[in-house]
Amino acid sequence: MRFDALTAVRRLGNVALIGEHLPPRDASCLGGGGLKYDIAADAVHEAMPAPASESLTLALADACQDPIAATQPYGEDDKVMRMLVTDHAFAVLLLGHVSKTITVLQVTYLG
Repeated sequence: MRFDALTAVRRLGNVALIGEHLPPRDASCLGGGGLKYDIAADAVHEAMPAPASESLTLALADACQDPIAATQPYGEDDKVMRMLVTDHAFAVLLLGHVSKTITVLQVTYLG
């Protein structure tokens, strides 16, 4: 069960599944567009146990405030493809610096 990510992410900005439009949240991610989820990544996050989900959600909140500092390069350090690693999860993120969005492309539960 995902740690009420949509509630926790309210401080982040708009949250949407790719291909869907959810209502805007209180603040913005990267000062603009928001946080987006691939549908499969959202399903994995939704299925995670609450402590692991909470940890990932809070790490995503940090990434929305300072994505470079809160994440690590994914492959070549191009400041666009990044990874977010917690004790129980791994996420691949696409940073949209111009659109001011972070798209969660993949979530892996590490157990």
